Amino acid sequence: MLKSKRAIALALGSLGLLAAADVSTDLQAAPVVLQDAPPVTFTLEAEDFDFIQPLAAVSTQAEIEAPAHDISLNTLVRNVRDYGTPELDEEMRCLASAVYNEARGEPLEGQLAVAQVVLNRVDDRRWPSSICAVVYQRSQFSFTFDGKPDVPAVPNNNWKRAEAVAVVAATENWEDVTDEAVFFHATYVQPKWRRAFEKTADIGQHIFYR
Repeated sequence: MLKSKRAIALALGSLGLLAAADVSTDLQAAPVVLQDAPPVTFTLEAEDFDFIQPLAAVSTQAEIEAPAHDISLNTLVRNVRDYGTPELDEEMRCLASAVYNEARGEPLEGQLAVAQVVLNRVDDRRWPSSICAVVYQRSQFSFTFDGKPDVPAVPNNNWKRAEAVAVVAATENWEDVTDEAVFFHATYVQPKWRRAFEKTADIGQHIFYR
């Protein structure tokens, strides 16, 4: 579920796309800080926010805090992607890489779930405190030691979608669909460790645990 009617604005703002826009954000509270976003040279006009609040620009704090419009995860990810993401920093590239390699064939909710597991681990003291350290922790994600490139040489649609999903996850603009999971496995395997943890969700071809 969308957390806020300003979700797309927040996601874009995290990438430096709303630096000149009069839209307040609460990114300071997010557990992941996106740093050193390159400058963006275009200016957003009021009509660019029609997908956030149709027919009227947000003008008061009361309107900003009003209940969110119904908007699908697909629409949120598509709008973040279609605005054109600047080059992500290393941490966000690691998160996008996990989404791309572990879940690019999954529905968007399944891709978001993988990103949220990574972020949940970052917030859990049992794991390293940075995204890249979590993703590249030894023997955790098979794509990190299969000898293949982790990022496509030429960005394709799947990679661009993974970047957008990573942004949505890192800026906490969608509820945690995994219910705070920190483990997952494919439905076609049955690892022994699964019995030691609480199952939280079945999403696409993955099962999630905490």
